[in-house]
Amino acid sequence: MNICTITDRNYVYKSLAQYYSLLSTSENFTWWVLAMDPEVFAVLKQLKLKNTQLVRLAAVETRAIRQTRGDRTEAEYCWTVKPSWIRYLLITFPKIKTLLYADSDVIFFAGADLAEKETNGAAAGITSHNFPRNLAGREKRTGKFNAGIIWVRNDANAVKIIDRWSKQCIGWCYARLEDGKLCDQMYLDEWPARYDRVHVFNQPGINVAPWNIGGMKLQQVNGQLQVNNHPLIMYHFHQFQIVSPDKFIDSTGYIIPSGVHQLIYKPYIESIKRAIAGIKQIQPEFNYGLNKTSWGLRWGNKIKRVLLPTYWKLSG
Repeated sequence: MNICTITDRNYVYKSLAQYYSLLSTSENFTWWVLAMDPEVFAVLKQLKLKNTQLVRLAAVETRAIRQTRGDRTEAEYCWTVKPSWIRYLLITFPKIKTLLYADSDVIFFAGADLAEKETNGAAAGITSHNFPRNLAGREKRTGKFNAGIIWVRNDANAVKIIDRWSKQCIGWCYARLEDGKLCDQMYLDEWPARYDRVHVFNQPGINVAPWNIGGMKLQQVNGQLQVNNHPLIMYHFHQFQIVSPDKFIDSTGYIIPSGVHQLIYKPYIESIKRAIAGIKQIQPEFNYGLNKTSWGLRWGNKIKRVLLPTYWKLSG
């Protein structure tokens, strides 16, 4: 398995948690990491992670990409670069037969190969948001598919898909809804109709997230987490906040049931703590990745927990 991600100095703890999850669930994998800044490249290189290939941003950045940097936030720039990063790996390393992109806050609870087995002869695989009924209205504002997980086969059809997506993101990629576009994400809505051999994953355990876990049945069977009686393969820790080395917020703006916190978030927090401790050992002065606006986050999260369910119900 070839798994790739993007990270910067503020997401390095989450990236390491993803790496730990791959170590515990996959026997044979290569983890490809695009380092968005010198600090994250240096710290990951110093950790000497096995099964890991680090790539500097300069290898992927083109002149057209760099020209977008002035009017985009750090997050928007990462989204802008994402499809070009996938394209770079497909073109530069033809020995990569299939590639799974996962946002750095995606964690594996089962082998990544379980997702690939579903793809058959597809050129690309994408995941629906799978909003529960009470949040179905969100699809109009976020798109049908989530760009946090993208699977591709290294063939001409997949390269064509990713190449167009890359040009689209270079042209427009902002964290706002505008003319049917949102970040890098709503471009995916056209894929199944526009391209041949695009597979929409149907396993519920792929890209489980705060926005859909409330509508799923979570249980542990023989030590394996399951959602709706299928293995939990990947969980997307969207809006997880690291306030300090021992203070965390599960997911700003979402209601996380206590059982989900115990089975999913508690192990993740332990992985984040492990990552923080590991980096502190080699770089005690490293002080990135902590959201220090803890008071605002906590109260904002409490308010959203109360108001959001009513908002989505009315707007849906």
